[in-house]
Amino acid sequence: MEGNKVKKRSLIKKLLATTLSVAMIVSMLPSISSPLTVQAQTPTPEVRDINLGTGGIGNPIKPTDIRDEWKGSYVYFGSYNDTAIKFRVLNSNETAYGGNTLFLDCDSVVELVKFDADNIANSGASNPNEWAYSDIKAWMNSTFDSNSGGHVNSSNVSISGFLNQFTSAEQGAIASSTRTLASDLYNSNTWIEGNLSWTSLSGEKVFALDAREAATLAYGYSETNEGATNKVKKNSSGSAAYWWLRSPSTDHAHDAGAVNSAGYFSYYLVDSSIFGVSPALNLNLSSVLFTSASETSKSSSFAAVGSDKVSENTWKLTLKGTNSDLEASKTSGNTMLTEGYTGENLTIGHSEATTLEDASQVSAMLTNSDGTVLYYGKVNSDTSATSSNVTIPAGLAVGSYNLYVFAEDVNDGNLTDYASALGTAISITVNAAPTVTSVALTPATKSIQKGSSETFEATVLGTNSPAQTVTWTVEGNT
Repeated sequence: MEGNKVKKRSLIKKLLATTLSVAMIVSMLPSISSPLTVQAQTPTPEVRDINLGTGGIGNPIKPTDIRDEWKGSYVYFGSYNDTAIKFRVLNSNETAYGGNTLFLDCDSVVELVKFDADNIANSGASNPNEWAYSDIKAWMNSTFDSNSGGHVNSSNVSISGFLNQFTSAEQGAIASSTRTLASDLYNSNTWIEGNLSWTSLSGEKVFALDAREAATLAYGYSETNEGATNKVKKNSSGSAAYWWLRSPSTDHAHDAGAVNSAGYFSYYLVDSSIFGVSPALNLNLSSVLFTSASETSKSSSFAAVGSDKVSENTWKLTLKGTNSDLEASKTSGNTMLTEGYTGENLTIGHSEATTLEDASQVSAMLTNSDGTVLYYGKVNSDTSATSSNVTIPAGLAVGSYNLYVFAEDVNDGNLTDYASALGTAISITVNAAPTVTSVALTPATKSIQKGSSETFEATVLGTNSPAQTVTWTVEGNT
């Protein structure tokens, strides 16, 4: 009887130990307050010489030494005196100035213009070095021509407003920039803080950089007021030049910030005649249909897109010239293809390319499912045509593809190109070739009396819907 009590106590101890172990394990499990969400990663398009949107354009490389040159992507946008303007891309997806934009800073000094021509405060300003009321801001954002704008350069020669030389589509693509805070721009530089005031933006289309923007590592600029090679810019003759900032001097009402020819920050009299303008602006990402590597031919026939020029990292933009598309649709040809096909000629019906002003051709673009541009080129030089032929080349891998047919205005050199909206893509599908694994016979066996008949049914089994055509033979006793 006593032995049973001992056994019972031992069993109770074991149960308690087990219960405690379970409790400890449960207490150690992480608490989950909400269900876990698993998201599939979106494939990244391969960068080629032609890319949808702003594909291929990246952010600057942060300098580690003041002797480092500025390194990053360049784009051509707009023109000044009939020469395409080359910009540094400070941010390929900027959000600090309102909207999603390409933040661009001119790679050169385009014109010598005084910050304030007479060194007297303009109407509304307390001092002549206030950006908001300055002559330089007025010139940068002016569309007046040289005969009516009242703008002069440092030599007192009448010049057109900077924006006057941009097309209407280019002007429409430039975002109005607003920025009130600079706290996220750079690590505190005591010289800048003590000598040049931060200046907000309040809707400018074009502006000069503030000293803090020009000292931000993420923008490719060294965080120093000392001479930095990455801040050096050249004029049209190829010489290193002085360029204005929009930052006023903190102590001198007649001085504005600038960068000298050796890349040093300083401040100078606002009516100095040796300083030039290096414009900055934000470009709406939604206005860019696609990019092409500089010097890539866009008037050639529809062909494979390579990547020979990607390493140069200099891009030309194609802007949306009209919201209308060509309403392209397939009128003949097969868009459901099978692996091993030998090429397929499609006839594409569409509206006239003249819906785009100054259209020079009908173009086509073939992309894969992740958006990589595989083929691109001219498919019709007759802009009044209402149909074009596009040959889907042999050799596409199994998968889904998109074909776009659109109007395009292709311009010389690095001048901006324009296109109609791409519209709804024509879907192209390449299916895997079918394989046969066996043939099922119904009935599988059957005894037939001489002189009688029997119906057999054959089903071809395999992958990707093999053809059901079979050849019948009878072997054995007859």
